[in-house]
Amino acid sequence: MTASLCVALAASGAIALSGCGGGSGQLPDDFTLLMQRPEVHTVAVNANRLSHGDATYVEAKVTRDGKPYGIIFGQLTVKGLPGKFGRSDSIQIDQSEAVFQLKDGDIMVLGVSEYPLGGWKLKAEAPRIRAIIGGTGAYAGASGELITTRHGDGTYKQQFHFVGK
Repeated sequence: MTASLCVALAASGAIALSGCGGGSGQLPDDFTLLMQRPEVHTVAVNANRLSHGDATYVEAKVTRDGKPYGIIFGQLTVKGLPGKFGRSDSIQIDQSEAVFQLKDGDIMVLGVSEYPLGGWKLKAEAPRIRAIIGGTGAYAGASGELITTRHGDGTYKQQFHFVGK
């Protein structure tokens, strides 16, 4: 199975990611990006209430060491409703899918996080971890973790930690 097929199937929830890899075999160096305040668009399945499948789309510029470095395209999709399975009535679970389109290749990220009811902003200064599930160019076959931290000013620190190959 190719890495791109694994990424596509994982994003759709069809398979687990064991055994998906590839690339040059050289691990990328860890790095940090600053995501600017995103443009946000929401699509509701039901205008009267929060529903499975409600989606929020984000797009923002990212910088590295203060210089323009690319764009993030993200989607948050409601997967877990408040009050279910012991969750608070004020928390929803969203699956996040993101592609970082960078100067030297793309990085794909997937995960789930808790969000306030009907919201799309992570709690400020509370890091969340998602899986790096693949990439292109310098990041072909990449895996690891992305640690995302929202700052009070609406920007996000995105810390990439790469592992194995």
